[in-house]
Amino acid sequence: MSYCRWSDDDFRCDFYAYGDRDGYRLHLAGVRTVWDPPPSPYDLKVIRTEPGEFRQVYRQYHQALERAERIPIKHPLAGQMLQFNTLEEMRAKMAELLAEGFRAPDWVLERIDDEIGETAP
Repeated sequence: MSYCRWSDDDFRCDFYAYGDRDGYRLHLAGVRTVWDPPPSPYDLKVIRTEPGEFRQVYRQYHQALERAERIPIKHPLAGQMLQFNTLEEMRAKMAELLAEGFRAPDWVLERIDDEIGETAP
């Protein structure tokens, strides 16, 4: 299960976090996309438009993404992959990294808290 991906929040997420058979992995971006995105083709209102209109929005969005500035993240762990045994451990590290300037969607910790609550005895 993926908790967040680079593409979340219009490619303004610095984490790729997921569970696998070995526990939980947290990949930290080494660079950050800096941009003011145009309308997203992944917005449900756009997805439901005519195919020609969707293609135009998609093309404009991805062309802008290609031109967007990418800057290095200045943090000792930037670009690293961290492995955790429990979801609670990964969540704690993510909260710490968010406080230190990494970016993720507002909902990511809440999503993890919900899953932790569902699996609690």
